[in-house]
Amino acid sequence: MAFLDILPIAPGHILITTRDHYQKLTDLFPPPTTTTSSSSSSTNPRPADDWNSRRRASTQRASARGLGEWLPVVSRALCKVTGIEDWNVVQNNGERAAQVVPHIHFHLIPRYQEGRRENAGKGKVDVGMLKSWRMFGRGAREELEDDEGVEMAGLLREAMREEVEGRGGKVKL
Repeated sequence: MAFLDILPIAPGHILITTRDHYQKLTDLFPPPTTTTSSSSSSTNPRPADDWNSRRRASTQRASARGLGEWLPVVSRALCKVTGIEDWNVVQNNGERAAQVVPHIHFHLIPRYQEGRRENAGKGKVDVGMLKSWRMFGRGAREELEDDEGVEMAGLLREAMREEVEGRGGKVKL
């Protein structure tokens, strides 16, 4: 799942996340648990517990795989729509690492040249004068304007559709 940040560091700032809840990257696909070889029923998992565990692990693998597959697709769409060549991919794990929302998510943050970016032509969002920024968002941040968000989301959606269909896939965005 991807969407525009409501307090973007730069125009086109996107969040990519999972539908299922995982707080940290390490929660996404935990290591397997060990089981004892004892025949005691108190140490052996019940079949339903074992099935739930396998189902949960399968969902975690699918979430991890999905993030890995969509990060480059969304990145290419972002570059195409905004005309950028440079961007940050940021993921914070835990409060001391500046994680504000306790749900795993990646930030794709476009990095524009200083000052005013030229409008790169039809289908490009003119970002106008850019605010100053520091690495990982310690600068001025303002709410995303509704009109700008609607325009950017539409352009990104179309660019991602072209990206996926260009590789022989079909997707509803």
